[in-house]
Amino acid sequence: MPYSKTSLAKPVFVSIEGVDGVGKSTVLGLVRTELRKARIPTIDYKIPAYGQTFTASLLKTLFRIPGYLEFIYVSFPEIHTLLIAADTLFFERKLRQNIANKTSQPLIILGDRSVLANYAYSGGKEDGLRKKLSDEMRQSLFKRSLRPDMAFLLHTSLNTVEHRLNSKGEYLSDTDKVRLATVQDRYLKLFNGGETQFTEGIHTELIDADRRPEDIASELSKFIRTQCGCDATC
Repeated sequence: MPYSKTSLAKPVFVSIEGVDGVGKSTVLGLVRTELRKARIPTIDYKIPAYGQTFTASLLKTLFRIPGYLEFIYVSFPEIHTLLIAADTLFFERKLRQNIANKTSQPLIILGDRSVLANYAYSGGKEDGLRKKLSDEMRQSLFKRSLRPDMAFLLHTSLNTVEHRLNSKGEYLSDTDKVRLATVQDRYLKLFNGGETQFTEGIHTELIDADRRPEDIASELSKFIRTQCGCDATC
């Protein structure tokens, strides 16, 4: 979708999206460095892993019977959606407070994921009425959440993702692999225009994550500076 800076209020929210292990944190750190070299003030935002807030942790505690939590997430995706929503809204409130407390306003919010991840990560075996319920909860969250102005999806094969995770000592179970494949499919659906109610007004772009992180970061930082009307002395 096209980016329209006339329709945006500052700070501009830029999110880097993708599955675990695709290289988001690396690229984000390099983009941050590039922008700060250009004297463009930034502030970081990271979507939390679900269950990090009090409400979500409490709900998880209720399902701490061996194997039951996974059964709940798969069989009742509405609960999964609510857990992520609770975390997202809690951390967004903290971000807004951090911005309000700063003496100078940051021009760019750099997000390690955004509310778009709620759609990608909260999918389960949804059909019929329950799919409608989950979609309604997601849409309600989107209306209340801080939505990105630009979202870039880092994409590579799941074999490459697994290799990168293994190199860091992280190994995927068969269940993990299925989950990542589902998340990646849902992300691609979002970024290929399959769920326009969630991406309307957001510049979305697929990025080939097989390239060097430095090259990706250089390209993204230049695009961000151009679209935000910032030059090297901004």
